[in-house]
Amino acid sequence: TETMLLAVPHTLSVNDKLKKSRLTAGDIKSNKHLSDKYAVELENFDNCAFILLNPENDTGSRAKNLFEKHNIVPRTMFFLDQQVTAYNISRTGIGVSFVSDTLIKHTESEQQLFYYRLSDEEVTRKIFFYRKKNHYLSTACHKFIDFNTNKSLS
Repeated sequence: TETMLLAVPHTLSVNDKLKKSRLTAGDIKSNKHLSDKYAVELENFDNCAFILLNPENDTGSRAKNLFEKHNIVPRTMFFLDQQVTAYNISRTGIGVSFVSDTLIKHTESEQQLFYYRLSDEEVTRKIFFYRKKNHYLSTACHKFIDFNTNKSLS
């Protein structure tokens, strides 16, 4: 299971308003974000600039649905193809992006960003890996699956 979070540059004033709910990369790595007490509403960010993923991307599609659900028209700075690119642009302070807790858990701790968990159900998704039995799987593929599931296929 993976949780989508908002990555918000620390310079934005919304962080002051949501001080009790803001999370650090260390908090995400210790799964503090999974507690409902840190959940916030998307409406808190309606005046922020966003770096979004294209709607063909699952994260982009979920973000689009969340904005529609809350009747928010986001001020979009960029539409991108990759979550890590959106994350890196957010690190520069340009705007807010949707990122997964998996990305945060596997990157260096970040001081330029605060993270927020939204209260909507749509921010959680299950991740599945499929493979054919009795079919060759490269070492790199084994390591990729092990890394993302914390389970060894051996």
